Amino acid sequence: MSYASFVTSLTTIMSQQNDTNFQNVLPDCINYVEDRIQTDLDLLATIVEDDSGFLTPASRLFKLPTSNTRGIFVVVKEVALFLGGQRQPPLEWTSRGFFDFAWPSDTAPVAPSIPVQWTPNDQTSILVGPAPDTNYGVAIVGTQRIQQLSSSHTSNFLSVNFPDLYIAAACIWTAGYQRDFGIQSADPAKSMSWEALYQSRLASYNKEEVQKKFAGLVPPMKG
Repeated sequence: MSYASFVTSLTTIMSQQNDTNFQNVLPDCINYVEDRIQTDLDLLATIVEDDSGFLTPASRLFKLPTSNTRGIFVVVKEVALFLGGQRQPPLEWTSRGFFDFAWPSDTAPVAPSIPVQWTPNDQTSILVGPAPDTNYGVAIVGTQRIQQLSSSHTSNFLSVNFPDLYIAAACIWTAGYQRDFGIQSADPAKSMSWEALYQSRLASYNKEEVQKKFAGLVPPMKG
């Protein structure tokens, strides 16, 4: 589904073809749709690796890179260093409490001082310990938001792979827009019908995403 076909379908279904005000708030609708789908489904397609960053010598703090076209990491899943140009096994994640106890200082304790653990710091940074003695390269694996659908970005993973879910979520938002988000008291059946369709399709797509990750599968026995 392209941006143009999405707009045509949504405005036709919800009878909004001639509402210029709705055209102005359409980006808000798309933002709701894409944020909801990406938080409801743990999508394999949202996982990216960015190896453009470098640690700062004598500092536990590492600012997450934003060089990827999608930009900001939502969830960090894995942190790995590059030593001698070779990617190393991932650092061990630990809690912030244990991390501050084990690695309280920004001073590199020895040379070389190679971090072995990491912990989240805030939405845009992590901490590594022990503090590094030089600027080791870093690979971050995690989830980022998919580039949003728009008139200039005419399709994305969500619109192509989940068109029915996309339309259902958009109709839920639009039903609220048409009733100033008082739909529960004004016309509950309209919003609830689209919500029921959304939940039904969500369950099916969730099974597919689980299969993509081989989650819950038992490896075949050898011999």
